[in-house]
Amino acid sequence: VIAFQTNNWLKTVTLGGGTAQLARMNDPRGLDWADNATIVYTPDSVGGVMEIAASGGAARTLTTIDEKAGERTHRWPHVLPGGQWVLFTVGTSASPDHYDDSWIDAVNRHTGERRRVLKGASMAKYAPSGHLLFTHNATLFAVPFDADSLTVSGTPVSVMPGIGGDWTTGAAHVAWSANGTFAYVPGDQRGGLRQLEWADLKGARQPITLPASLYNDMRISPDGTRVAVADGT
Repeated sequence: VIAFQTNNWLKTVTLGGGTAQLARMNDPRGLDWADNATIVYTPDSVGGVMEIAASGGAARTLTTIDEKAGERTHRWPHVLPGGQWVLFTVGTSASPDHYDDSWIDAVNRHTGERRRVLKGASMAKYAPSGHLLFTHNATLFAVPFDADSLTVSGTPVSVMPGIGGDWTTGAAHVAWSANGTFAYVPGDQRGGLRQLEWADLKGARQPITLPASLYNDMRISPDGTRVAVADGT
């Protein structure tokens, strides 16, 4: 069974072609299989981690946002071996479009217990070699990790620079297999950022002296001297 998101829905499809529609996903931020029957996922860009049976039914909340601590989102869930603990990236309201300095936390699916694991990382995953792999500044790092005690040891080591992704969501385009081989999309996590320019109908351009960001939905004032633009996700 393959789980995927399309048209704002979490769905599954069997190799035989049968599909099932499980839950709404407005602006999803990751999913993973907890076991052969349960999917862990983040349905929105703001909010916590959920889980749902692959056979359908009501979704269950795994994590709740701590607004007093400034939390905004729990995203990119990754289930550790055994299916009991789930790693996730903690995003804050103070940094809604940057995740390099985020906490990686873990939640127990059965008890709701939550533990802090690592600071300064995004989209952490466990590797069969006994390491926690994560991205920081478009670079893949590895640090020794005990999946039973949920503790890291030693200093993170750079594995591969130039990992493609999206700075504004904390996503990294990398995956690996049980034998240690990994595949990735090369690039820069800042690739989604844009630089604003003025341009006339003759093609002349004039850069606007603002830092690159995720600019969208531009509107020019009636007199043509000013522009309003949405900045961020």
